Amino acid sequence: MDPLLNEGEILAKVVPVDGSVWIARGQHLEAFGAYGQALQQLELEAPVLAMELDGTSSRLWLMTASDVGLRDAIDGSLIRALDVPDGAKPSQLAVDGVAGRAWLAVTVEGGDELWRLDRDGEIQQRHALDGPLCLHPR
Repeated sequence: MDPLLNEGEILAKVVPVDGSVWIARGQHLEAFGAYGQALQQLELEAPVLAMELDGTSSRLWLMTASDVGLRDAIDGSLIRALDVPDGAKPSQLAVDGVAGRAWLAVTVEGGDELWRLDRDGEIQQRHALDGPLCLHPR
């Protein structure tokens, strides 16, 4: 499956609680306040391929080619780094903004799977898929 973010593209998510915005560009993650003031600058270990916001809990989900991280959308602190097994490759990410759950499409040794994560990033279910999955059709 192709990643959601092509090289050179920028992702942006607005935090409804305070009107701030998070920008992901490659390995660079930056937050700006509602009036444009710089709030946070973070350098990640790998480029961000997908970014989703759970507005109900102000949590920011970030996906790279090898892992998924859950951050506080207000201060940027890392809440949890998802333990992705060796050889598994996250490919797509979607967040249910009402329930706070995340859905993660993952390519594993045996094929493709869909993982359901709770709002704290714990894997709740894993479903084997018969073929590729597109969580965000373009």
